[in-house]
Amino acid sequence: MRRRIKRDFVQRRLCRKTRTHVVVQREDCPDALADGLKWTTICEEHGGVVSHMTQKAALEWAPHPDEWCPFCQEREGECD
Repeated sequence: MRRRIKRDFVQRRLCRKTRTHVVVQREDCPDALADGLKWTTICEEHGGVVSHMTQKAALEWAPHPDEWCPFCQEREGECD
């Protein structure tokens, strides 16, 4: 299931390695918020998501979707 990208993101960037757009935004899922995960990093093209406790962590993960987005990881394997 793809997540809907909200417009109030903190950062949107193009990853040069995977040629995909990555968004960092505040988390809005009640379950994640209850676990202290207040930020998400999302691969716009594939819908891969990783949640973080801090904005700093989310921003640090954003340039590397090939390390956390399963679809970017599959594409990376095809290029080897």
